[in-house]
Amino acid sequence: MNKKLDRNYYDALEIEKGADSEMLKKAYKKAVLKSHPDKGGTGELFQKVNEAWLVLSDPTKRAEYDRVWIFS
Repeated sequence: MNKKLDRNYYDALEIEKGADSEMLKKAYKKAVLKSHPDKGGTGELFQKVNEAWLVLSDPTKRAEYDRVWIFS
């Protein structure tokens, strides 16, 4: 069974899987501004962006996410 998540963290931040930490940081800042409820986004989207950042910014969590959820 494919364990692909309904929420793809890479899509949430609009980056490719191979993005380095600098690209990830820039994408996160852009996504936060775009998704923030005070800036026209939604609370749900804002939470998804923050969740994506928490996972992808940590090398251990990112490796586990890639291995188990997205690309298995």
